This record gives sequence, structure tokens and C-alpha cells, in this order.
Amino acid sequence: METSVMASIVGMLCATKYAHDGLWYRAEVVEIRGGCQVSIRYVDYGNIELMSVWKLKKLLDIFLMLPAQVNYSYLFYVVGKLPKHHSRYPNVL
Repeated sequence: METSVMASIVGMLCATKYAHDGLWYRAEVVEIRGGCQVSIRYVDYGNIELMSVWKLKKLLDIFLMLPAQVNYSYLFYVVGKLPKHHSRYPNVL
């Protein structure tokens, strides 16, 4: 049974379809935007996408038990900008 998520909060885990392949993936709300729009991060891949809250679905509890599968890493001596939403991953320098 699909349940839409209309009330979103930053940090909420949910499921949504990826725009490029139409398959379902786990996601985390990283920013609330105006007009029912949210920025989500696919927790197992790391990419961020802007979408409507109407496209977010409640995630079954069994899928909340598996930790995020993305592995953030940086190259030593490479100067660059940290991701905007890196504070959730305190072990990333």
C-alpha cells in the first residue's frame, strides 16, 4: 500500500522514484522549499534532487533498519567545496 507523505521535515526518510529510471529508492529530506517542494538525497547513492512532496512515500520500517550505503570520500590535497548537507556525516572531513 502506497502512502503519500504530505508533511515533510528535514531528516525524514522516505521512498521516491528516481526521475531517470522510474525505480523506487530510499531518500532523506535535506531541505524544505516553498510551493510543496523539497530537496531530497538518495541515501544509498548520494545524489540530490528537487521534487514535490506528493512524490514522496512512507518507507516501511524494514527498510529503515539498513544504514545508508553511500560512502562519501575526498581526495587528499584536492581543494574543493564541501557538500552543502555534509553535517549529517561527522566522520567526513
